[in-house]
Amino acid sequence: MAEEKEKNGVNEVGAVIYFIPFFFVFNPALVLQAPLSEIVFPLLTAGVGVFLISGSLEGYLQGLGSQRLPSRIWFLSSGLLLAVPEWRTDLVGLGMAGFLAGWQFWGKNSRPVPAAEYEGEL
Repeated sequence: MAEEKEKNGVNEVGAVIYFIPFFFVFNPALVLQAPLSEIVFPLLTAGVGVFLISGSLEGYLQGLGSQRLPSRIWFLSSGLLLAVPEWRTDLVGLGMAGFLAGWQFWGKNSRPVPAAEYEGEL
């Protein structure tokens, strides 16, 4: 199946390039057409959003390991919330991602699933 994705040029990380133009449409500050004070926070949240979206589509987040379907959906929705140019959605998206990342990183019963155990599962 991986060969089919490579043959067609479609993979999960490459799919995030279709989201990025919407980031620019929603927030013109990402085109760097605003004062520096208005550019920094949207640029950071968009970067974190792209990281979360691509990681959730791929099923692996650096530092947290392989992700199962519920956490992938959680990280995808928090990444999309970070794309919306409003401080309330940014706070909710950062809070969601921070909560789940902290729960996975420091949780007693949850641990990152090694990639060898994750192969082929959802």
